[in-house]
Amino acid sequence: MTTASTGARPRVSILTLCYQQGRYVRRTVESVLAQGYRDWEMIVVDNGSTDGTSEVVESYREARVTLLRKPHWGLPRMRENYGLALGRASGELVALLDGDDWWPPWKLEAQVRAFDDPEVAFSYGAVSLHDEEGRPTGGHCPPRRLLGRLRGDRLLLDLLTLRYVPYWVTTMVRRSALDRLGGFVQPGHELQVDYSTWLALLPGAVVRGDSAVLGCYRIRPGSVTRTPGLDTQGLHVRTSDEFLVSRPEQAALAGLPPEVLRRDRDACVAHYRGLQLLRDGRAPEALPHFREALRRGRGLRRLKAVGRMVQCLGWPGT
Repeated sequence: MTTASTGARPRVSILTLCYQQGRYVRRTVESVLAQGYRDWEMIVVDNGSTDGTSEVVESYREARVTLLRKPHWGLPRMRENYGLALGRASGELVALLDGDDWWPPWKLEAQVRAFDDPEVAFSYGAVSLHDEEGRPTGGHCPPRRLLGRLRGDRLLLDLLTLRYVPYWVTTMVRRSALDRLGGFVQPGHELQVDYSTWLALLPGAVVRGDSAVLGCYRIRPGSVTRTPGLDTQGLHVRTSDEFLVSRPEQAALAGLPPEVLRRDRDACVAHYRGLQLLRDGRAPEALPHFREALRRGRGLRRLKAVGRMVQCLGWPGT
């Protein structure tokens, strides 16, 4: 199937990349078909799946869904995969939805309203987290300081320090803003496009953060962020450093000197790594990370690190 929307150009183009997601992609497509907002097209790029992913998408025979089959390109070429989808997109707004995630039925209707403001270039919201079987496990809402209409420089501060990065499944971006970047951005060391693209887009932009759940994210062993040996945080640290060095004027919009940004970022990364180990029941291994967060952090970060250290020291077997 290589069908496209008929009639007028849709306002929203949904870009969906799939690889070996035949087990999950039905829910993905059906969550789009269930949207109350109907002015959309969906471009699905199957990245060489051999598990029936394309056949599931084809089974819907929906005129607004375009399926593009291609040979498998690995994670370092994700930008090219998204570029292929973007090249077929015709909407003024671009929404991102991977083939193992899904949306609540109000997502598009709620989010498109933000772009009635012609200055808004980027929008994001809260996320609902689910396990491999789709059972809810929790969620994350953007911090209160990042809700509502705001300058992208404020979100840039959180990205550079890795305090908060919007979940891909909750994001929507104005196509013209992407075009000014030449499409999605992926440095050679990154295996994803979200962090580097938003860093490039945010300086001087207007964005909008929403407290409503705008996406459902499936945490499963085969996802990119669960790739064995992949240190996503470490890759983002490198991207952050490159941004601070190569784009100092834009980095200055975050409002803190580079050395402070780096210390805050390293404290956040140490805290995050400690939390991952603590949640896995590995308190003795988590403790040095919280000590590092205490050493590098400031203010509330230091208090949080102390609390986690106390928790580690009280853990059985510590």
